[in-house]
Amino acid sequence: MAIDSYTEEDGQPRMDYTQQEIEQMLFDMQVRAAKTEKKMMSHKFKQENFARQEATVNRNLDDTLTKLTQAIH
Repeated sequence: MAIDSYTEEDGQPRMDYTQQEIEQMLFDMQVRAAKTEKKMMSHKFKQENFARQEATVNRNLDDTLTKLTQAIH
């Protein structure tokens, strides 16, 4: 349930919230924060996984170039 935070008369912010409305707003903010945190953790995991894969590829490439250099000389 969305809570209308503006009065219809003058468009000014409402200041007379009930305890239930305040609790609902706090709950909604906590849910949004949890979703954001979950999304951030997912992005962090993906970034760390990519960095590990990139390090492995770079290590393999370095080994291959070292062997190639040794074979040439």
